[in-house]
Amino acid sequence: MDPQVILKKLVEMAPQKPQYWTQLAAVQNELKHEHQALAAMQLAYQGGLLKDDKALRQLASLLFLQQQPWDCAKVINKAMESGVMEKNANAYRLISNCYIAAREQEKAFDPLTKAGELSPDADMYMLLGQMYLQKEKFDLALAALEKGLPKAKPEQKG
Repeated sequence: MDPQVILKKLVEMAPQKPQYWTQLAAVQNELKHEHQALAAMQLAYQGGLLKDDKALRQLASLLFLQQQPWDCAKVINKAMESGVMEKNANAYRLISNCYIAAREQEKAFDPLTKAGELSPDADMYMLLGQMYLQKEKFDLALAALEKGLPKAKPEQKG
């Protein structure tokens, strides 16, 4: 029997169990039914069932991939403010990408800075420096790039 069918039945029988919703969304996403996966996760989120870091990141990633970056940023902000989502480099990287995709570059500066501080590589500092250059904020661009220099790979040092 199709795992998607089984998971849909489980969701119908026990809609209060978040793991059924997240598993259903994961299977649908794997089967390239991204819209259905996002719909399942949004229903679970709106029902107050998504209460852990992993599930909220899954929802945020689906929102981003389905070109809903503003909603992605709202989910991450709420999860980080409530303490449910760990404030790490990946979370800040995702929220900054959401703001950039939503054309809210000014809002991306702070999470990019935090991602750069927490990240083991220089990628976020490089992106931050490039964004400051585009805004003609040369002193800030230089500062960001200098902060990234110690973390840079040899091919990035130029």
